[in-house]
Amino acid sequence: MNELLVDCKFNNLSNKAKIDNDEKFIEIFLNQKATTTQKIYRTTITEYQVFLISQGFLNLQQGDIVVANNYKNILISHIQASGKPLANATIVNRLNTISSLYTFGQKVGYFEVNPFNVISKPKYDNKNKNKFITNDEVTYILRAVKKIGNNDIIKKRNFLIVSMLLYTGLRISELCSIGWNDFFIDAKNRIGIRIKGKGGIFRSIKIRKELWFYVADYRGSMNMNVSFNNNDTSPLFLNYQGDALTHWYIRKLIAQAGQMCGIENTITPHWFRHTSASMALANGADIKKVMTQFGWTNLRTPERYLHDITGFDEAATDFIKIEI
Repeated sequence: MNELLVDCKFNNLSNKAKIDNDEKFIEIFLNQKATTTQKIYRTTITEYQVFLISQGFLNLQQGDIVVANNYKNILISHIQASGKPLANATIVNRLNTISSLYTFGQKVGYFEVNPFNVISKPKYDNKNKNKFITNDEVTYILRAVKKIGNNDIIKKRNFLIVSMLLYTGLRISELCSIGWNDFFIDAKNRIGIRIKGKGGIFRSIKIRKELWFYVADYRGSMNMNVSFNNNDTSPLFLNYQGDALTHWYIRKLIAQAGQMCGIENTITPHWFRHTSASMALANGADIKKVMTQFGWTNLRTPERYLHDITGFDEAATDFIKIEI
């Protein structure tokens, strides 16, 4: 139903906005994304536009299957300043970004086809599938972030960041975009938060009481109002200048906490999303509710997490009746 509504919205947008040039189209496309995602997508799209110009093309609509394949080959052959080629995962991410641009363009009638749908992409080992944090490691990380910061407010903020990632499974771009007006209370006095996810689709996530305690405590420590207020758009997580915290800081914070705990691998915010989903499914959460909370539209995504958790349950090797 949500996808149908989104498609209708895009079709209406096409008729009313009369998109007649690439820049207008790109801005509308990026407006569907979270703020942090916009920056990453804009960089890749600009890079692709430069490539088109180098090939003698004036606009995105001139891109076809040959152009798409040539762009892929340019990425594969590109050598970075470090002397190393781009990783296959990076190449796939850039191709997926441009593909999503063309897919959106089809929905609003700006493109007839998406040429990137039919080109093959480099294979790579998705190491993210095994990036989970154990219960003990979670405990150690939560203790560590309480020690990072030069005052109590910063320490409370850092602890809340990790707690939010763990309990909600938010993407880092979604976490950085939280404003105070995103919090609400329902008819049964349960606290929730509205999140703008991929594709500009909103979803609501329940905030557990113990998590809300730390939200209110952090907010109150800055002498800010902790009452629900739809008009208060101030960011939840603030830096020293009072601006929204960037995802770069959060990545650095979590990596530092992991190092303090003696964890060899570099922990990233997305590890908490994997861990949160895995814990919920392992403890019996309904798979459809997990999909709703995490903003997934494809059933295969949570099923993959479930498979990773149960993959060794009654494995074939358990039935080999030989003692050593």
